[in-house]
Amino acid sequence: MKIRNILIILLLSLFALSSSNNTAAQVLSYKKAGDDSPEITIPGDKSGEKGYGVENPIFKALPPDIQEEILDEVQSVHDKCMGKGLYSKLHSCKCIASLFMDKRLEEPDKPSEFIVSEVTNSCPNKEETAGYGYTNCIDLNQHSNIKNIDRYCSCVGNELARIYALRPKASYQYITSLSASAYSACSEFRK
Repeated sequence: MKIRNILIILLLSLFALSSSNNTAAQVLSYKKAGDDSPEITIPGDKSGEKGYGVENPIFKALPPDIQEEILDEVQSVHDKCMGKGLYSKLHSCKCIASLFMDKRLEEPDKPSEFIVSEVTNSCPNKEETAGYGYTNCIDLNQHSNIKNIDRYCSCVGNELARIYALRPKASYQYITSLSASAYSACSEFRK
């Protein structure tokens, strides 16, 4: 594969350069300062962050056509993530795509599907998860006799976000189970 051969050459070059100076960690983690770095903007993502490892020295050293191929693959991962309803609320698709790019640069021969499965349960989005838990709680309890429903549902949403971030897993059954735990943890505010 063309990408693999180029990445191997670049990695060997970086390691050869770093071994002569004993600065392997510095070379591999180098980030260029300044505004002239490329910026990737993903449609529909409001974060406006720079991302996808374009500052990675391995990526920067690749020929433009290979860079474009990798960015297209990363864009596809992002778009698929955004199309997954609840999953895209509970996880940061920009973060998922960024992790995918890092893995792609580390393992150029690995099939995309394997890389995606490795990063799938990463990047929980606490704010959106808390909002999801809060909204569901309000919907389920809107006709109940809870005196301070906002306080109760805020607790439920925040607790769901906290426990989901500890072990994120994209599954409705898992979310339902965690939601039950969040409701239980906040039962004192139900009165």
